Amino acid sequence: MLQALKDFQIQRFNDLVALADIAQTAWQQQQLPASGDVPKSTQYTAMVILVAAQLVMILLSRRGRRIIFLTVDTVLAVLLVVVLLIAILSLPIGAVYIGLRGSIMMARSLAENFTALGRVLRPLLALIGQAAATPTGSGGSGSGVADSAASRS
Repeated sequence: MLQALKDFQIQRFNDLVALADIAQTAWQQQQLPASGDVPKSTQYTAMVILVAAQLVMILLSRRGRRIIFLTVDTVLAVLLVVVLLIAILSLPIGAVYIGLRGSIMMARSLAENFTALGRVLRPLLALIGQAAATPTGSGGSGSGVADSAASRS
């Protein structure tokens, strides 16, 4: 990573040297070179330098600082409000999901442990794709619990 940073710095330095040569040649010939003669990376470096110089000039004035900082403050405040709204609005979705999953788990448990409820709940669970295990034991005296627990292990 440090090598990539060094390569970037060397490229920007080479762009600055090229910009200085272009400026010197333009001064001597009293005309600017064609934009096709200037490499794209050198043009981008020149644009960044101009934008940075303009930003420094704006920040040097009191009114400019005030405008920039108020703009940044407003943008950050809007982003924070959006993040908070997303967090708050996602809470009901999470609550519905957790409630639905809890209800399904409770219905499956009731269907496995109580045969009378199982007759009612199994078709409903099958409709939503959450079929409960059918009891393998006989009667509702609790033998279905031992059988279903034995089948899980």
